[in-house]
Amino acid sequence: MHIKGAKRKPDKECHVCIEGKFTQTRNRNATDKVQTPLELVNTDLAGPVTNGSIDGYRYMQSFTDVCTGVVFTYFLKAKGDAVQATEKFLADVAPYGSVKCIRSDNGTEFTSREFKSLLSKNRIRHETSCPYSPHQNGIAETEGRTLIQMARCKLIDSKLPKTLWHYAVQEAAYTRNRCFNKYIGTTPYTALTGKKCDLAKMHKFGSECYAYQQDKGKLDPRCKKGLFVGHDKGSPPFLVYHPTKGKVQKHRLVKFITKTTCDSETQTQDLGFDPIENSKKTEPSGSLCILKRV
Repeated sequence: MHIKGAKRKPDKECHVCIEGKFTQTRNRNATDKVQTPLELVNTDLAGPVTNGSIDGYRYMQSFTDVCTGVVFTYFLKAKGDAVQATEKFLADVAPYGSVKCIRSDNGTEFTSREFKSLLSKNRIRHETSCPYSPHQNGIAETEGRTLIQMARCKLIDSKLPKTLWHYAVQEAAYTRNRCFNKYIGTTPYTALTGKKCDLAKMHKFGSECYAYQQDKGKLDPRCKKGLFVGHDKGSPPFLVYHPTKGKVQKHRLVKFITKTTCDSETQTQDLGFDPIENSKKTEPSGSLCILKRV
């Protein structure tokens, strides 16, 4: 008990109390704020995924720029491919600057001699979190969890097979990079590249579309029906899944299905809106009202 006004003696610690009461705590003090893009990049590896992808991938490696919030995703067939994924990441961000520091956990894929040699060769400092302290690499951990959650929801909503999980993750990263971030006042894509996002190319994952066919006969259909599963990383084409073939192909010419006239008329009637009656009320007497189908 502490008596007011009395001098309090420092608590004495004994080995029994230390052994019996030691708890795991976390340092909540944030590090210095990053000011420039690619000054600090957090990376993490997720997997293995039980359902291997249609292309044989089982792991996902993400790179998150702390300054802009932009995230890059790469897919691996084995943990040892992390070195090749990091090389690809450094090549992808080279037009926008050079990476100064990469932070990761102590996984064997990040502590291997090949990985350390790659970073030293490119003059990149490597920081690692303490063992059993995932919160020290929390940005990468949180970003990876968010991407997996988004991909799971996309697969559930579209009813597509789980073997397309890496396309769902890739499209989730594409979407997040083009969403407004209140902390930086713009989108991560714009913050890194300085360019505005082209939202006209964004479509719902799993939506129906028609892809133009190059190899066709004179009387064959000009296109084939498929399902949109994302955008290609290194080129402009769309990625379209063809269930009959069980393959994902790249297509430049794609048309997407929108609401039909019948659907629009049905929704209008359900809302209790009669276009003919409404036109009689709004149009002056003696004028001709022409209704156009949507």
